[in-house]
Amino acid sequence: MPEAPEGQSRRPPPAWLPWLGPPLAGVAAGLAGRYLLGGGFWPSLIAALFIGFTPIIVYRLWKRAHHR
Repeated sequence: MPEAPEGQSRRPPPAWLPWLGPPLAGVAAGLAGRYLLGGGFWPSLIAALFIGFTPIIVYRLWKRAHHR
C-alpha cells in the first residue's frame, strides 16, 4: 500500500457501512413521520430514501477515493 500524504489516512471503508442504510431508513421514516414532518407519507418516504442511501453513497465514494 502506498504511503498516505501527510495528515491523511488511506484506510479502506468498513465493509459494514452499506448495511447501515436499511435500518437508518426505517429510523428516519419513523422519526420524520412522528416528529419532523407531520406524519405524511411522502415526507416520510423522502426522508427514508435520503437517509437510507446516504451510507451506500458514502461507502462508494470512500472506496473510489481509496483506490486512487
